[in-house]
Amino acid sequence: MQSFYINEYFVIKESLKDLSEHQTIKPTVEKSLIGFVFYKKGDVLIDIKNGSKTQTSHKKSGIASSFYISNEANVTHHVLSNSDLEKITIFLPPEKLLELIDGQEIHFQHYFKNLVTPDAPFIQGKNFASSLEMDTAMSNIFQPNKYTGIVQNLFIESQINELMFAYFNRIEFDAKKSSKLSKSDIEKIYYVRELILSDLEAPLTLNSLARQSLLNEFKLKSGFKELFGMPVYQYILHKRLEKAHHYIINRGYSIQEAALLVGYSSLGSFSNAFLKKFGYRPSNLRG
Repeated sequence: MQSFYINEYFVIKESLKDLSEHQTIKPTVEKSLIGFVFYKKGDVLIDIKNGSKTQTSHKKSGIASSFYISNEANVTHHVLSNSDLEKITIFLPPEKLLELIDGQEIHFQHYFKNLVTPDAPFIQGKNFASSLEMDTAMSNIFQPNKYTGIVQNLFIESQINELMFAYFNRIEFDAKKSSKLSKSDIEKIYYVRELILSDLEAPLTLNSLARQSLLNEFKLKSGFKELFGMPVYQYILHKRLEKAHHYIINRGYSIQEAALLVGYSSLGSFSNAFLKKFGYRPSNLRG
């Protein structure tokens, strides 16, 4: 676990490997804070005890959320399966959040009202599915990059700011567009994302994903973009590039091997897509 300050933010970066099922993690804070948490990996059940009452919240990969917590809160994370946990939590004092939303659109005031005027030691905000911007920023934070020293610090700062921007942008998006997806549709679309992530190298088609999720193709296309901020094929492309980055950095694969493993037969196309996503070519990782 790493913790550091970036401007007004106190940031905790957690990267815990090989967690055993039923393992518990108990966070503590010394004062009242607003938190924004982004789960890149993980599957945990959170128990929040407020007096005699216990709330339960399920968090897993691809979830972004906000919350209020004080030093009186009794919060415990229970790992649900043998897995890694990668998450970023960004804290700021309630008064700083009030400064950020002061005079802004009414939906920000409404969304954060229960967090900045809490009536319990812990208040849970709304969950969102991670957007493309959130996924990209988290990948940039957790994966090794070519930068060092002050340039690396500035890069990490930019990605933390990107996470906050993406979270506020999602609130504004929700305020402007009310979803017509049913709870069942949303569950099926999340299932499609799990199918994609479980086998990124598979030759997936929209038709096969629609059949496996029992959705028609139109609802899958429009619903997936609504929930995750991008079309199905673009999401698959970005996740495959993240996988290729992992192969090159962590497994020592050649650029050609990584490209072939994630479905690219042309090194030029792979390099161009890599540059568009990460801001540098895969050859820079070998410098």
